[in-house]
Amino acid sequence: MALQRRFCGVAVVLAGALLLVAPFTARAQNSSLNAYSPYSMYGIGDIGLQGPTQTRSMGATGVAYRSPVTVNNLNPASLGGVGQKAFLFDVGLEGANYYLGSRGLDGQMRNTSFNTFNIKDISLAFPVGRGVGFSVSMTPFSEVGYRIERMEDDPDILSTLGQVKYTHIGQGGITQYKAGLGVALTKRFSLGANLIYYKGEIDRMYYITVLPTMTKESYNSVNAVNYSNISKFYGAFGFQWNLLATSKRMLSLGATYQPGGKLGMNTTRYIPSSNMSQDTIANITTRMPFKMPSTLRAGVCYANEKWLLSADYIFQNWSANKQSESPIVKYVNTNSVRFGAEITPNRGDFRHTLNRWSYRAGLRYDQYYMDIRNTRLADAAVTFGVGIPIKMGGPSSINIGVEAGRQGRTTNGLVQTNYFKILLSLSMFGDDFWFVQPKYD
Repeated sequence: MALQRRFCGVAVVLAGALLLVAPFTARAQNSSLNAYSPYSMYGIGDIGLQGPTQTRSMGATGVAYRSPVTVNNLNPASLGGVGQKAFLFDVGLEGANYYLGSRGLDGQMRNTSFNTFNIKDISLAFPVGRGVGFSVSMTPFSEVGYRIERMEDDPDILSTLGQVKYTHIGQGGITQYKAGLGVALTKRFSLGANLIYYKGEIDRMYYITVLPTMTKESYNSVNAVNYSNISKFYGAFGFQWNLLATSKRMLSLGATYQPGGKLGMNTTRYIPSSNMSQDTIANITTRMPFKMPSTLRAGVCYANEKWLLSADYIFQNWSANKQSESPIVKYVNTNSVRFGAEITPNRGDFRHTLNRWSYRAGLRYDQYYMDIRNTRLADAAVTFGVGIPIKMGGPSSINIGVEAGRQGRTTNGLVQTNYFKILLSLSMFGDDFWFVQPKYD
């Protein structure tokens, strides 16, 4: 009991620290281009993948995944399996390189690249009773980042005004904060619920700069800025059912459901005067009708002493948003399929280190939630990873993952993005040496 009380005390302290640090982390992410995608010009940006590095390396699967030594924030029902003397803490980083290509009207390819680095996940979980687990986590939900410049090519405008440059800049995103509770009703069936808070800021700026070449007249630049502030609470529910559970193998089903609803986004449109005064043409704040989708996730997971196989299906109802910011954009429902695998040759092999490592791989196909210029977009990727135990025989580990994928296409004037991401996380288990007080004779 004393050991459990010490774990609970540490949990409360770290939970408080997490909640204090999280807003500053989110603000730092929103202050610069923490993502780079021209498609994030619309909606709420690119939707990020959820889950720790372990499940991200297995194709971002994990709805049915259950482990007493791993934080799984994809399904709150998994918290019913947290050990009685366990304290789980996970923090992750992500570095990404984006290669963008588009085909111009002349048929020539135009390419650019961009790098980003972010804190992706901070989460912890611990038991609050027998068969009852609690967790808190912070994860980026959506990311906005783009800088697009285009020169006017209309000969009439060029001959009348001169060179005209259009600049679009966007930055920010939405962070997802979760508090979850899971209960094991029986040895094989668990229920869970999440309280989810979405908080973020998205800034989108538009500039027109005129550089006269045919006349001596000068023109002031025109610019407009949209500031969007997001703040909304949601809930989600889930279950896990172990169809087969023995000491050597497990087969489980899992599902989660999150109702949709209005996001609670206030947008202020600011247009300063085109002259040198401090006057403004417009400064209007409106409540945007953007809606979050209802989301259904379902998965299956099989595990034995060496292997773990998982598969997930995800459906999101984005078409509840009947209108978009642009006539070329339409919100559409999405379907995603994901597969993953993990093999650990021999967890108890004390002679060969590599046999104790966990090797992971996966693939996924996700439809994008926007139809642009009557073109359906998708995001497909393959993933690989490895879990390296920190201590021989202990569950704490360093997890490394890589993800290579492609988003979009170059047809119909669109942009195709090839990306490569490196994931790194530290997973600490409280029953390991990290939180156990040493004893001396």
